[in-house]
Amino acid sequence: MSIIHVFETISRADEKSRQRLVDIMIKISNNYSIKSFLDTHIKDNDSLKNIILNRYDEEFVNGIRNNDKIMKNSMLKDRDSLLELSKSNRYPNFLFRRFFGLVKFLNIELKSLCKDKIISKSMLDNKEKIFKFLEEAPSLNISTKLTYSLLKDKERPIQEHDNRDINFLSTAIPYCDIVITERTWKHLARINKLDSEYLTIIENDLNYLLTLS
Repeated sequence: MSIIHVFETISRADEKSRQRLVDIMIKISNNYSIKSFLDTHIKDNDSLKNIILNRYDEEFVNGIRNNDKIMKNSMLKDRDSLLELSKSNRYPNFLFRRFFGLVKFLNIELKSLCKDKIISKSMLDNKEKIFKFLEEAPSLNISTKLTYSLLKDKERPIQEHDNRDINFLSTAIPYCDIVITERTWKHLARINKLDSEYLTIIENDLNYLLTLS
């Protein structure tokens, strides 16, 4: 179960509905959850069941929804700036921006990456080596490619939950054997060959799991 499902279940104001859903979620997941790669530094202080079943917190839920709106507006602006670039420069530009944005978010000093030889001087002199290095980090690679595929298609609408979905899939795809997600993400993941790259089965129908029994 993704931590995204926890947030979405918390937002249900009806207590009986939350109870029914959490019972199913806990039964399937055995109370285990997987966080997005951006949330792994957050510590859990309570079981998932208790977190979900706590009294409905309207302020918390509104905070999640407002953040979704902010992220959607940010992605729309990113789409506009991306489409202004020539096609040959779009992906490289986006990959670098995504990497430096993540470094800033996680408070990582670039000097330390060079000092620890994570980024070598020879790499800095070779553009292809830099691209390869950035794409070798599984979660960053998936996050970048899914977001890029979404933004470059100006006809495809951006939903308020897209950012949360991408963050979760960026952790689930490289570290899970089977991922059940929406049809859109299945399509984009397969276009980018993420299923074959990480040897992950990606489907959009829960009934697929029944075929494995």
